[in-house]
Amino acid sequence: MEARGGKEPSLGELARVSKAGACMEASCKRGKGEGGLAAYQVRTWQGWHHPMALSLLAVWVLVRETHRGQKLTPALTLPQVRDGLSLLLLEVYCTPGIDDICRQVQRQVLRNESARCHHQRPRKCLPSCKLRREIP
Repeated sequence: MEARGGKEPSLGELARVSKAGACMEASCKRGKGEGGLAAYQVRTWQGWHHPMALSLLAVWVLVRETHRGQKLTPALTLPQVRDGLSLLLLEVYCTPGIDDICRQVQRQVLRNESARCHHQRPRKCLPSCKLRREIP
């Protein structure tokens, strides 16, 4: 296998390309689930291009905000960021307030922790009733 210029690529270059391919595949999967890449019905190139560009932009924003939020809350997930941003955007129209958004995110985190412990029950996790706290 010869590359441009008659040289074979180095092992480091092959590893870099392989990792980039895996990252692109993971981004596409995330885009299908979180950004709506799979939710379109079009017949023309322009009709396809517009929703794909917007979906990829949405996924990019979600990933970026997730990484930014994980500096303060390491257990933060992309779906939690998506839900939080959607609640924040709804605040403009419904005015739920920042306290309502925090309560919603806290409920989601407790629900995720309860599910995790339920699946790891044989490992003697805390029962889900001990995880629940009063949410004001």
